[in-house]
Parts: sequence; C-alpha cells; structure tokens
Amino acid sequence: LPISKREMPRIFPQSVFDEFDKEIAGDLLQRARREAKERNFAKARKILEEIRSRYYLSPASREVAGVMNSIANYIAGDKSQEDYRKAGLLIKAGKYPEALALLKAAEKNYPKSYLVPEIRTEIKKVEKRLTGIREKEAKGLFAQGQRLEVAGKYEDALKNYERIRQEFPSTSYFKRVNPLLNSVRKKIEEGKAEALFAQLVTLKPEKDADEILRIISLLKAGYGKTDLVKSRQAILRVLQSRSWGQELKKRGLEIGRRRVGKECRSRWSP
Repeated sequence: LPISKREMPRIFPQSVFDEFDKEIAGDLLQRARREAKERNFAKARKILEEIRSRYYLSPASREVAGVMNSIANYIAGDKSQEDYRKAGLLIKAGKYPEALALLKAAEKNYPKSYLVPEIRTEIKKVEKRLTGIREKEAKGLFAQGQRLEVAGKYEDALKNYERIRQEFPSTSYFKRVNPLLNSVRKKIEEGKAEALFAQLVTLKPEKDADEILRIISLLKAGYGKTDLVKSRQAILRVLQSRSWGQELKKRGLEIGRRRVGKECRSRWSP
C-alpha cells in the first residue's frame, strides 16, 4: 500500500505517562531500599509513602508493604541488639534480675528480630543462675531463722520465715516455712500471754482490781486460744470474781458516801 494509505500506529498519551510513572516509582523503590539498608529509616518511609500516594497504580506500589516490613525488621534487630548488649553488661556486673527483665522485654517487644533465638537462650541461662542464687539466699535465711528460734527470738525468726515466703516462692524452702510460720506465731502468742500472766500474779484484788480486770480482758480477747490461757481458766475466774467484788464494794461505798454527803448538805442547809 502507498505510505499515505497505510494505517499509522495509534499513540496513547496516557500509556506513555504510565510507563514514566512505573520507571519513576521503580527508581524510588530502589532508593527507599538503599536508605533502609543504610539505616535511614525516616527517609525510606517518606519515599515509600510517596510511592503509595502518587504512584499507587505502579507495580512498585505493590512492593511497598514488603519494604515497610523489612524496615520494621531492621529496627527490631537494631533495638534488640542494643538491649542484648546492655543485658550482657548487667550479667557481667552480677545484676541478674535487671538483665532478665531487659531480655524478656526485648523478646516481647521485638518478636521479628533475628536475635530472638539468642535472646531466649540467654533468658534460660539467666533464669538458671537466678534459681541457684535465690536457693542459696533462702537457705541462709532459713538457717538463721532456725538459730533465732532456738535462742527464743521468735519475732526475729518469724521475719526470716516471712521473707522466704514473700521473696523466694520458687525455692525449695518456700514449702518448708509454712508449718514453721504457724508454729512460731503460736510461740510468740504464748510468750505474750505468759508475760501478761506473770504481771497478773503480782497484783492483788484488794489494791489492783482495775488492773487485774484489764489484764484478764486482754488475755481473753487477744490470747484466748493459747494453751496458757486455756490451762489457767480457773485461776483467771477466781481473780476476776474477787476483783469484781472489790469493784462493787468500792462502788457501794462511793454510793453510800454520796448519799451521806447529800443528806448532810440537805440537813445543814439553811
């Protein structure tokens, strides 16, 4: 056919622009990846956002999410590496609880980090060390508590046992102190009751009725379950009865005096 009659190819301006957009978006994507590798995460994210907003129809826009995910992994790796380094320094300084807390936080906060396996391994090592240290500390407190108990220093012994109960629940001594806690508390109560009773027997109903009644009331209210109070109920009843008798006698005399005084005043008043 003559050139004049041949069909010329159609040119679509939009397709040309699309090709330009694809090329530009592709170049931006490569640039974003370079920035991410160089740890310029803010710049990389800005470029990726530009691809999403201006070149959303390009093939590069479909890869933005993957690059974003890579950036998140880079950041997690960097931060977890720093925490791992700090934990190592704490371990060298013997600060195992602080190191363990930091390692567990890194495991939780950066689950995509490449260091997670190493972090978990280190957590197990630190936990094992802490278990040994706590077992040794609990053993020392327990032994000291036993010595204090033998010496009759029951309140000090109780403090040691209670500390084991509160601070060392994972040790073998945790269960061993349970029966001792009740036993020592009972000894303390018995001792306090004994002291009150010793004070009580030095008093006489004729002179100290008020004090006798006060001490008996304390013994019944606070130490009624002790063996001492249970075994000396008869003595306490006698003392209480005699003291009440003295109190009533005093009150009777006081009432009598008031009546006599009133009669005298009325008799001698003008």
